[in-house]
Amino acid sequence: MCVKCFYYNVDELKDPDKFSRGMDLLEWDERRNKVKRFKFTEGQILCLGAGLLTAYALRQAGAENLEIIRDSNNKPFLKHNPHRIYFNISHSGSFAVCAVSKNYIGVDVEKLREIQWDVAHYCFNQDEINYLKNSCDQGHDFTRLWTRKESFLKMTGEGLSRDAKLFSVLPDEYLDGANFYECEISDHLICVCTNRLEKILFNEWRAF
Repeated sequence: MCVKCFYYNVDELKDPDKFSRGMDLLEWDERRNKVKRFKFTEGQILCLGAGLLTAYALRQAGAENLEIIRDSNNKPFLKHNPHRIYFNISHSGSFAVCAVSKNYIGVDVEKLREIQWDVAHYCFNQDEINYLKNSCDQGHDFTRLWTRKESFLKMTGEGLSRDAKLFSVLPDEYLDGANFYECEISDHLICVCTNRLEKILFNEWRAF
């Protein structure tokens, strides 16, 4: 199985009828309760969309039992996984994404935005800061570095437990154990990170 990254524009869930139908179709009570805990509609829609998309992607990959467990860093795994399916999810702006693979995988999506220098200095090392200062499109390149760094940490499962300044995700540099695949759609950047070279397909999905 090649890596497949499904993306879903959740704006259709702004329709109350489709949102209600989506809640009924959601596979996990835990995710349904999480949707309800969001105070604002935007968060509810993204959370619901990510849940619907994840169930679809896992079914497409051959998963039969969708019971999910999490490790100590909150990374999700299938509890029953005879087909060795790994997955990762993300959402931002108008998009939810889910990537599936036979190997460890991480994915991040972010809506393109203006550079945030306070965040950059907190997360990026000096070489990365210099790269951004010399960029002709700082907002784009800031988001690109952010999605690369986030997808790598999600792939390794380390998350915030690892100092993000201790490794570089500059496009022209090699990062051991990381292969990045990027896609730009409707002012959003998607980055998938795998621990080995893979063939990857980006596919759009719609719930309704």
